[in-house]
Amino acid sequence: VFRNLTGSNRESGMQFADGSGGNVIETADLSWLGEGKPGWGVRLEHSPNNTLRNVTARNHYKGLDVLGASGGTLVEGGDFSNGAHGIYAVGNTGQGSRYFNNNLSGMVEGCSLDLHSDNLVEFSGNDMAGSKHGLCLGRMSGYALDGLDLSAFNNPQVGLNLWQVTNSTFTNINVSWGGAGASGFGVRLHN
Repeated sequence: VFRNLTGSNRESGMQFADGSGGNVIETADLSWLGEGKPGWGVRLEHSPNNTLRNVTARNHYKGLDVLGASGGTLVEGGDFSNGAHGIYAVGNTGQGSRYFNNNLSGMVEGCSLDLHSDNLVEFSGNDMAGSKHGLCLGRMSGYALDGLDLSAFNNPQVGLNLWQVTNSTFTNINVSWGGAGASGFGVRLHN
């Protein structure tokens, strides 16, 4: 268990790798304070069943990077804002992670919440305001999502991005645009 950890102004903050699962991080600041958006705040690499509560990792290229069999992880109350990608689980192969009430706003390049290959993933209450892309889902089959409102976040490029998502159901989804000027796609499907 790590509590009240400070490791700010490092290009990359903390890594759990090669089966080092079951970790608990409560209240940590791993933010980058310098120029640019380097590295990652927290990286989970083949590290399942972790709990991250109130972790701050602002201004990184990836706030939280999830790779390999890193499923069953709970991330809540974190601040991964103002980077290029908020929670980036594109390389994840694990199942059943949960992402609740995180600040994922202000992503300048990618998605606020980018979840791949986890057909059991759960998420709610995440702030994706002002990010280039809102929610991105990839490499999923048989996924069901009901009741998602992305309209308040005003993601200028894509509200909901679906990449290689098959045999899935999306119900009661709002991707309306309320921002100023032109916008991109409400929903984008592609392979």
